[in-house]
This record gives sequence, structure tokens and C-alpha cells, in this order.
Amino acid sequence: MQLESELGGATNNPSSADIERVVQSLDSEQNTFAILTRQPLTYMQCRVEGDQFELEYQDGDTDRHYQSTRLVSRDEVVQAMSLYAKGDDAWQTLVEWQHLDLSSEPTHGDAAQSSGGCAGVVLLAVMIGILSLAVI
Repeated sequence: MQLESELGGATNNPSSADIERVVQSLDSEQNTFAILTRQPLTYMQCRVEGDQFELEYQDGDTDRHYQSTRLVSRDEVVQAMSLYAKGDDAWQTLVEWQHLDLSSEPTHGDAAQSSGGCAGVVLLAVMIGILSLAVI
């Protein structure tokens, strides 16, 4: 398990305190997202949206990518990510989830028209993480 934020740095096997510290450090300008990765293509991620967060997870394949049906609070992100890190499936019932079809994500030229979702931003970060794991 690895926890990363937009500003960089990674924490292996993060504790609930580590997760809370990283989520509390997120803002809407320079440090906008965090990713908690179990293995390549299996992760939970969040992105600041105003004073709330988009929360998503992916389960091993881009066809199994889900987003919370509503924006969530900072405390809910900390709780969900902490449970996820512990392997406690109770995170699945903290919010309602909807399937997110990544095949309809805009191409690079259409990015300005996207309504958001942290999937596009974080997909790049996940790919970088996969490459870094391959180097280890």
C-alpha cells in the first residue's frame, strides 16, 4: 500500500495518521489530489473540489472504476481511505458509488470541456507509479 499526493513523496503502508496528515494538506491550488494504491490499477483517490472532495476507486481494471455519487467531506475521505488501507471493506458503504465509464473520458484536445472527475488527473499519476514500481 502506498499513499501519494500531488506534491510528491510517498508513504509506504500508511497509518490512519499518515492518511489524515496528507488529506488535511490538500488544497484547491497546489496539492489537489491524493492516491492510495494497493497495486497497479487498484486504488482509492480523492481530488479537492471547492471545500469538498471527489472520491473514486478502481478495482484492478479501468472497467471497474467508481465514483461517489456526491462530493464528500474531508473527514469522510480520511475515514474511507483509512478503512481501505486497513483492508476493511466498510469503506464501500460509507458513500453511494456509481460506475464511471473511463472510455468516455475526453481526449487530450477535449480536456477543457470535461466536467471533471479525478480519474484523468490521477490516471497519469497511477501510470507514473506503475513505472516506478517496475524500476524497484
